[in-house]
Amino acid sequence: MKESKYFYALIGPSGTGKSPFIKSISEIISNKKINTNFLMYTSRNKRINEIDGLDYYFKNEEYIKTLDSDIYTKANVHGNLQAIGIKDIDNCFDSCNIIIKDLHYLLINDLKDKCIAVSDYDIKFKKIFFSPRELNSIHEVIKLDYDPVVFSNIYARNGDEKNALVRAKNAISEYEFIGSCDYFIHSKTPEWKYLINQKLMSSQKCAENYSSEIKQFIDIMEKN
Repeated sequence: MKESKYFYALIGPSGTGKSPFIKSISEIISNKKINTNFLMYTSRNKRINEIDGLDYYFKNEEYIKTLDSDIYTKANVHGNLQAIGIKDIDNCFDSCNIIIKDLHYLLINDLKDKCIAVSDYDIKFKKIFFSPRELNSIHEVIKLDYDPVVFSNIYARNGDEKNALVRAKNAISEYEFIGSCDYFIHSKTPEWKYLINQKLMSSQKCAENYSSEIKQFIDIMEKN
């Protein structure tokens, strides 16, 4: 019988605070073996302060297409090709019990099927939609009803301001997946509200800001 492991896929619009929330998890939950640094492949350009092999594996689309489709799940996410490897997941689970990853919904179903077929573990996938309960905060992003410097950093990510509004509108489209998720975390701490550059915020500071969201996540873990 395969050993059971848990993969919590965090789904939701860009700019709602998923990345700093994940950054804060290990600061609060220290009694479980949790991996929050699992890496995927992406064909998009690196943003300022991102590091290849630390934030993502940054590869061109041609390279990602050559990855073995039997053991890699691939999806086009807002015009960029992403991929995630089953053996990479297994390697993480060799030293942890839980993976928490910001993952687009389009990758999940195929990933689950491939893990059933190929993984050394019995992986329990749980989809968590992470977002403000109301759409107001995202609509404020679209309307630029707050500091344009923050808008630039969250959606242009310190560069590529030309496509910032497109990226913000892509965030709205993520709400179509909310009904297919297993759980919902109500984020009271949208990323843009607190962060000019999330890299400058320590894990401890993230944990302080995301205490409510972390409590909701702990409640979800206790149900599984």
